[in-house]
Amino acid sequence: MLELFAVLNLIFLLFQWWVYSKRSFKNYVINNFKNKSKLFVFTYKFFALAYFEGAPGAGNLNAHAYKNIEIFGKKYMRITAYILFIGLAMAIFLMGSVILKYQNKITENLISDFNNNKISVTYSTGELTKIKWVKGEKYNIEISGDNDKNKFAIYKKIELKSNLKIGYFKEYNDKIVSITVDNKKIKTFNINEYKVHLKQSIAKSKTVFLLGVFSSLTMYFLLWIRYKKYGFKGVNKLIAIKKEEF
Repeated sequence: MLELFAVLNLIFLLFQWWVYSKRSFKNYVINNFKNKSKLFVFTYKFFALAYFEGAPGAGNLNAHAYKNIEIFGKKYMRITAYILFIGLAMAIFLMGSVILKYQNKITENLISDFNNNKISVTYSTGELTKIKWVKGEKYNIEISGDNDKNKFAIYKKIELKSNLKIGYFKEYNDKIVSITVDNKKIKTFNINEYKVHLKQSIAKSKTVFLLGVFSSLTMYFLLWIRYKKYGFKGVNKLIAIKKEEF
């Protein structure tokens, strides 16, 4: 359900860009919406933001263009600017929620494996033989010893020749959960605390989705308010002007 809602709204935004492109707009105006249903014409005018002739791919939106203000009025364009801002926020939130949804599936599987004792921490032990700075606080390291894995990426600088014991989830992208340096733990792991952390990450992703839904409903509500207050007077005026120009 989440994916369907998000994808439909994202498709709608792409549809917006396509049907309101300069080429499509010109075609509809010249042909007077020939062979288009009343529903299509109403929908086209209802969702129309504004018109401006700009760079390719820019669509017909420029809330600060003088011609737009002259045709539609400042208040109409102010509402349109709000609609644009909220529409962009909606796209970001919904796209983020779709990405997080798939990440959550991995997280939920991890929690389930913990609860069913299907996962355990694998350890690699040995002397630090190589450390290379990558960026920020990230380092690639290599340790000696007969281990399943001897190369890791960590976020703390450690002295060469230190004795390391690194715990990681072999089944889940080799995620590091504990690091011990010369018998001193610098990164600890508690399964119950970790499960709480995982559940919190799932809750945050649901919040992102709810923000996307709220943004979507707010955008449609503003479109309806704009229609009830101004109708299609400005859009029809624009079409008449552009018809003469074309």
